[in-house]
Amino acid sequence: MKRIKIACIADLIVGVVTVVLGVIAIVSNPLSVSHYMLTLVGVTGAYLGLRGSIWANVPSNAKRIRDTSSVMVLVEFVASIFVVMPPVRADRNTVYMILVLLVLALALVSFANARQVVAAQKAK
Repeated sequence: MKRIKIACIADLIVGVVTVVLGVIAIVSNPLSVSHYMLTLVGVTGAYLGLRGSIWANVPSNAKRIRDTSSVMVLVEFVASIFVVMPPVRADRNTVYMILVLLVLALALVSFANARQVVAAQKAK
């Protein structure tokens, strides 16, 4: 549970930074779909980080963390496609891509750790 909590707190921090950069990007260019997807990835990462770090205090919530992080991974993966490969000829910002992939990786780490905890709880 300690690893889950650390991954969720890191996901919260990176998610908030991504939301702030996404809002700034939307203000600078409101017609770019990739900027909205960047903000969506940040919001989902911040949500998973906040809820997961709270739920990680109780070991029986590992299934809830696993289920929530699996949904967030799917949403973040679909949204990250629009940031990494924009549908229209748009500039690809390396910082945005790194943040999106970092949020996605931290959500995957949370999912994998929660899955291990659930499997260990079922084995008992």
